[in-house]
Amino acid sequence: MTQLSMTYPSAVVSRRSGLRRARQTGATLRDLYLALLEAHPQGLTDHEAAALLGVLSTTAGARRGELMAARPGLIEACGRVAQPHMVSRTVWRLAR
Repeated sequence: MTQLSMTYPSAVVSRRSGLRRARQTGATLRDLYLALLEAHPQGLTDHEAAALLGVLSTTAGARRGELMAARPGLIEACGRVAQPHMVSRTVWRLAR
């Protein structure tokens, strides 16, 4: 009688470990984003936070959005910063 064994293709294992790592990284980045806002009471744009965290601005914005969804009222918009080419960015800070 032969024993059956399950082997997973490397793509499945890689995907699982990637998802686990992404959840852990997201949680870490949320904590770091919160620490940045605590250290900068005047507020930061997502682009400024991204530069300090070493990630893309869309990643920083996503982590801020997760914090705002998890704890409504924690973070507030406190103004806008003008940028070249008729663009402005929202400045975010911890709510007072």
